[in-house]
Amino acid sequence: MLKELKGIRPKRYKRLIILDIILKEYAYRIGVDYEDLVGNLRPKIIRRAISKMELELTDELEHFILGVTDRALEDYIKMLKYFRRSEK
Repeated sequence: MLKELKGIRPKRYKRLIILDIILKEYAYRIGVDYEDLVGNLRPKIIRRAISKMELELTDELEHFILGVTDRALEDYIKMLKYFRRSEK
């Protein structure tokens, strides 16, 4: 799990945690190392993970994952990589 760091808004942190959990489960299901998946992560992979896992999404989460632009998802990917790196 990502450790909480100062300087990040609670809503954004919550979304990062959700994204982290979804990607860990997706990596486990397809048999890929989680660190490799995060290292090569793109918005298309996030959307594919959501659709293949057939999650029951709340409206807020569905909008976050499926309704945001690729650019916004790329920002979350950068933050996820940064926080994963700082965790080690």
